[in-house]
Amino acid sequence: AVTPRTPIANATVTVGAQAVTAGSNGEAKLRLVKGATYKGVTASKAGYTDGTVTLAVDGSGNAAPSEIALAKATASVPVTVTDNGTNVDGATVTIVDKDGKKHAATTGSDGQATVPDVPAPTEGTVTVAKDGRVVTVPVTVDEHGTMTPSTVDLSDANVAEVTVTVVEQGAVTPRTPIANATVTV
Repeated sequence: AVTPRTPIANATVTVGAQAVTAGSNGEAKLRLVKGATYKGVTASKAGYTDGTVTLAVDGSGNAAPSEIALAKATASVPVTVTDNGTNVDGATVTIVDKDGKKHAATTGSDGQATVPDVPAPTEGTVTVAKDGRVVTVPVTVDEHGTMTPSTVDLSDANVAEVTVTVVEQGAVTPRTPIANATVTV
């Protein structure tokens, strides 16, 4: 089975000093000389690793290769889990990225976990769970895999229990609560 290609809008394709931004269809229109070969043609976009190719333009103006593939940039993200300053061993650390995908790891005796394959950069949450205690924190991960904040404290010092009610949208007042609904943070 062939995997369908997804165009990357607004990527920048650079040949020498010529830099062109791709449209919504992923196409960048370069002005190059027929019958020439260009080394170091680079496509780049934040959140992806750069792709570099040697581009050959034939006598008819067709380029080979005609596509430059970019891979999503990921990083292994270090996270520290503490409980009032004491490192927590065996905590489950789950980072949920901006696309809703979950990435998980478990802390060692030093309270450290390295969560693999997290998109970089991204925004989302990190949830830490240990012995029935759970805390979720909003986080950002930069292009180098550095998470802010980098430490999550399981203690109750800065945690509030928050209640939300799930109701049917558009229902008249009083709204009817929906039983057994799942709320994901």
